Amino acid sequence: MKKSVLSGIVFCLSLLFIVTSVFAENNKQTMGRVTLKKIGFAQDIVIQGPNFNFSFFVPLTKEMNVKDGLLDLHIRIPKTVHTDATMTLMINDIPYTSIRLSEIKGEGENISFKANLKDVQLLPNSTFMKVQMMIDRPYTQNKCERIFDKGQWIILKNSTSIYYKKNENVHESKVNKFLDGIFNQVVIVIPSNPSISLSESYVKLYAFLIREFSDRDVRISTVHSMPNNTEGSRIIVLDEKNKGINMLKENELYIEPKQVDGFISTFRDVLFANKIEEADVVNSTTNNASQVYSLKMLGYNSTRVQGIGNMPTNYTFTLSDLGGLPKKLLFVYNGTYVPLDEQKGKAFLKFYLNDSLIKAVPLSGNGTIDGLVIEIPTSLLNRENNFQIVYSYYPKEGQCLGDAVLFEGETSDSSFFEVLSYDEENPLTFLSIPSAFNGKGAMVLPNTKDKNYLEYLYLASSLYASIKQFDQSPLNIQIISKSQVDETNADYYIFGIPIDELDKNFGFIKGKKTELSVVNHDDGKVLFRVKQDEPIGILQIFYYDKRPALSIGQLGASSVSEQFAQYLVQKNAIRQLIGNVAFFDSGEFVSYEIGKKQSLKNINTWNFAYYYEKYKIPFYVILWITVVSFIVLIYFRLSRIPNQLKKKSK
Repeated sequence: MKKSVLSGIVFCLSLLFIVTSVFAENNKQTMGRVTLKKIGFAQDIVIQGPNFNFSFFVPLTKEMNVKDGLLDLHIRIPKTVHTDATMTLMINDIPYTSIRLSEIKGEGENISFKANLKDVQLLPNSTFMKVQMMIDRPYTQNKCERIFDKGQWIILKNSTSIYYKKNENVHESKVNKFLDGIFNQVVIVIPSNPSISLSESYVKLYAFLIREFSDRDVRISTVHSMPNNTEGSRIIVLDEKNKGINMLKENELYIEPKQVDGFISTFRDVLFANKIEEADVVNSTTNNASQVYSLKMLGYNSTRVQGIGNMPTNYTFTLSDLGGLPKKLLFVYNGTYVPLDEQKGKAFLKFYLNDSLIKAVPLSGNGTIDGLVIEIPTSLLNRENNFQIVYSYYPKEGQCLGDAVLFEGETSDSSFFEVLSYDEENPLTFLSIPSAFNGKGAMVLPNTKDKNYLEYLYLASSLYASIKQFDQSPLNIQIISKSQVDETNADYYIFGIPIDELDKNFGFIKGKKTELSVVNHDDGKVLFRVKQDEPIGILQIFYYDKRPALSIGQLGASSVSEQFAQYLVQKNAIRQLIGNVAFFDSGEFVSYEIGKKQSLKNINTWNFAYYYEKYKIPFYVILWITVVSFIVLIYFRLSRIPNQLKKKSK
């Protein structure tokens, strides 16, 4: 009896385990996850105090059931932030839950807070969910203490996740929703022998996808046949037999090549982006007339600060944003601030460039600053620059309590940089990207029947996409052959043809080269050497027919095109370059300025002097061995002669 009861219990437990396992497996298969990194936050988010407040928007699709999911916040909170502070979560502007920081478990400064989303209230047919995190510290009457307290920051990690249950058999069917939702990669399918028109469409589509997803941890790849596993992917097939734009499956889109421009335009209307303002392209090499670049042109809106102490606003820009290296540069400031009572405190307006203080101006008067001119020392300029505007307000003793008024100031987006003149020796360099490459471009590729066509199509497409990551200008490019260059009217050129096919007017490195060196002008030191048959990628920038041009190619016995192309589309690949010639070697770029600081030395491999210089050591070793062997042989031959004479005399 006991044995049968025990057997029954074991059977029931086994059955329960199997059912639980199956349920867990099914549940695992139907759960999805989206991280902050996936929706566009490439880096962790630093949130400044004294009261911490940050909002983010989670895109929703019909397949996402967030009510059966949870929110998993990953936060780093310094110990200096009061543990009695309260964290409040708002979902769609409605308070959802609150908890004291002291009640959240974690390891050291890193904590993880999970909130079940079963009671979340979603707006009807909403395409996003707003999540707001607020941390309120215990109130104190002393305003200065609240603001100057050390550790006034927290970090929201981009690994913060929203888990959701997938609604089976529910999919978006609209084309303009095709790139919504959460996925890991976009795969472009093109034939292995694409036509010129299809290739042009591919170049535009690839550049558009790289531009839109560079910060969202989404991989863009190209294949020639439909992949077997399409889970977590969006598949775009460029097919000349297809008419129009058709979705045959929820994650498969078939586009007629000539419809790519229309497809891109559709998403330009629905993606989160600022309105594009068209402007005339200016010639950055003109030294006679000044050029003006407002904060608005650089992508910044008017900004407002409020509080006590230093209240900074940062503006980043590259030399390319200013059209090149300025010889004389001004910044003209426009702004407003709350008028001050000098008996209660003092205020200053400070300007920094790359952490160096340029100017500090005491504030007084009616609260308006109109056209304050700051001369920028060009010696402080780098390729990438951080310009900081700081309002500083220091109240006098006794002005921090009760109804003390906080300082408030605003920087207008009409403030501008003015380049009065450029460096007279301002040649075309990688710093000219992307400003010099606007308008209509021409991409020069081998003949479509050439065995290298696809390889150089991918290289040149990656280069074009890398340039277009930095702006939202229209994608306007045509593909031509080398023989069509002189009859094509383009604003700039991208040459994607083998190095040995480049003529004398195409850059610095051209023709058949087996070895070359980069030599420093000052001391004759060899800075870089391309060895014979060593695989290496080459990028050059130069003027062709008075138009800016880029050339991409490779040298060596084996190809580096795939690795080269993948590296190019990384966000900062082009931004790190200086000079006018770059080599892609061992997975990274090294760049030089040929002409002004360095020169190229081509090594002729078709003469005796080249081989002598390269192989003189083994040559002398072999010669020494040969001579010694010959001497030893002669010695033994001569040593036998006396013995032979003796034998004959006997």
